[in-house]
Amino acid sequence: MREKDAIMDEWRVAQIFLSDTGVHEVLLHMKSSKGKCDCPGYSSRSTCKHVKYVQNRMADNHGVYPVEISSKASTADTYGQLNDPALFRKLILKYGKIEVL
Repeated sequence: MREKDAIMDEWRVAQIFLSDTGVHEVLLHMKSSKGKCDCPGYSSRSTCKHVKYVQNRMADNHGVYPVEISSKASTADTYGQLNDPALFRKLILKYGKIEVL
């Protein structure tokens, strides 16, 4: 599998949420843009307010989720972590905007 194909077949953290049920992560499948969440609602219904929020933001932005990264992150930090899901997750946890729902 080519590197680009491998990247496109991965799940990546798109958004961290602070909710009344805890801290939750929404992941997006890079190829299909399908979302999933680790909250209790998603595990019982295969949908939740967190995934709906991400999908609505994507719809408003022509299918792209606008990840908001703090200006404290350097360009090297940001671009150096785009190709690795684990490093990208660390970037989101350290510098990403946390949404409260």
